[in-house]
Amino acid sequence: AFFPFGTKIIENIPDSNWPRTPNLNEENILVYIGTLQSDRFLEEAMNAVELEQSWTFWLAGQGPLSDQIARRSKLNKRIVFLGEIPHHNVPEIAGKSSLMLATYDPSLLNNRLTASNKLGEAAVLGLPIIATRGTKLGEQVAKFNMGFVVNPGDSFEIIKILRSFREVSAQTDFQKNA
Repeated sequence: AFFPFGTKIIENIPDSNWPRTPNLNEENILVYIGTLQSDRFLEEAMNAVELEQSWTFWLAGQGPLSDQIARRSKLNKRIVFLGEIPHHNVPEIAGKSSLMLATYDPSLLNNRLTASNKLGEAAVLGLPIIATRGTKLGEQVAKFNMGFVVNPGDSFEIIKILRSFREVSAQTDFQKNA
């Protein structure tokens, strides 16, 4: 990537004193908190959760998909739409989950180059993360073994992750890797 002379990259990393609220029920909860738009592959993740019935998907935020997600959540109790939440509530909500979603369409230049603040949030909370192959975020997740990397928009890869999550998590210390 080309960066003009003098350009500084400042990662958007949250305050490191976010508390991790343990998921004591050992529920399988996938969480996404952010802009609700199609280049985040949220529809594909909802499809995966609908097919893998041992999981619940919490979505929070606002954007073009808000109404569609709200409608889907009324039809399926495992799709939970939390609406827009204040940033200071992110650690409490995300910290109760098992796995964070941060998938971005790499055909968009901004998505390929940015390291989402979700990586910092997942790291601080010690959560594994699902990222997209072909993005800087996906490269970092793979390099530091902080979760899983999937092909763009591939619901079946997400299903495989959800099905094997407890076994893989028992063998990999994602919290330590973060």
